[in-house]
Amino acid sequence: MLDDEPGATVGSKHGSTAEIGRCIAAVLEGRGVSAEFAEPDDVDDVSQYDGFVPASAVHAGQWVRHARHLVERLGRQMAGRPV
Repeated sequence: MLDDEPGATVGSKHGSTAEIGRCIAAVLEGRGVSAEFAEPDDVDDVSQYDGFVPASAVHAGQWVRHARHLVERLGRQMAGRPV
């Protein structure tokens, strides 16, 4: 079992992919891992998390814009921790 607290964030254009992110966080919680889900645009700092589950819907072969921007903005903070 993990003792760390991961953060889960999912870029979703219409909401169904975000629901998958909420399910991922719920499964982690069900296994005794404290986890938090947040929309990418609501994440300003990830220093409090020990790991990350960033994900996105894919349209035309690319992540949706706000998920890409999350990684561009906070990728350095995520570096060196489990993703």
